[in-house]
Amino acid sequence: MVIRSPCEQYLKFLLCHPDGYSPADIRAMVRMQQLDFIGMPYLERLKRDMVIPRPFRPDGAYHTVSMRFMRREGITLLFKPDAHMVTATSILSQPRAKELAESMIISRADPSWTCAALKKNGHYATPESIKLYAQYYFNINLVDATDLRTLLELRSAPDGDTRDPDETRIGTTKYKVSRGDQRRISANMGSPEDALLMSMIRLGHLPTGVDAGRLVAATRIISIIQAKESTDRGMPTMGKDYALIAKMMTEIMEQTGDPSKSVTEGIADIKLITDGNKTPHIGELMGEHTLDMQPLGDVEGDEDEHPR
Repeated sequence: MVIRSPCEQYLKFLLCHPDGYSPADIRAMVRMQQLDFIGMPYLERLKRDMVIPRPFRPDGAYHTVSMRFMRREGITLLFKPDAHMVTATSILSQPRAKELAESMIISRADPSWTCAALKKNGHYATPESIKLYAQYYFNINLVDATDLRTLLELRSAPDGDTRDPDETRIGTTKYKVSRGDQRRISANMGSPEDALLMSMIRLGHLPTGVDAGRLVAATRIISIIQAKESTDRGMPTMGKDYALIAKMMTEIMEQTGDPSKSVTEGIADIKLITDGNKTPHIGELMGEHTLDMQPLGDVEGDEDEHPR
């Protein structure tokens, strides 16, 4: 059961908004923006815990009770946005920028890297706006890894409320192709470091300082463990696949030497593969030939050519 939403701050903002959005309105708005709505009971619990003041006047700079409430709930910037908050909110209306930003947030990338990636793809953002987006709209610190994978899966799930055949067909197809969504791939990876490395490579960047030797060694160990686990669970085919990966990693390690060294050092240590037989003497190779030195005979014309 998922008990919190990554966009919890945004939901609080909608719940206490002076326009008086209904729960159904909030649900529709959040889903339209491709954020994470986890149910009406959660919405009711949020509203109950907030204790919204009456009257609530977010625009009243001198309404002390309202100002104190917004600060306590951490939603002041949603009612009184600065330039960075405006930029953060604008990401919601740019699907490609939103996908890229969320993927980098899952990978725990530095906000400046996320800005550089967005700029390369024609979008504008500031490091502060990325931090605000991660705080108000996509706070993955509120969920664990399993919850995050679940929510990303649900984003692509077909809408069970629709009766339109075209929407149903589109929803079914989107669910199938969404397995290649970089956000889902990053969330399913074992570590944020690996996810970040994959994200950067997908963006066309080749990170420097990556110790490929250690990655190979780690992959080999994990594959061996997975092969054993698959075999124990009665899945020999899967175990065979992991064993093949382990074999390939072992061969790479043998070719590049010590995996604890850097890639450059490993390449310098590449060893020639031989059959292990003793190298034969040249006399054994050439039959009657010998390496014995023979005396040099007289050469005709030496006296004429080199007079004393």
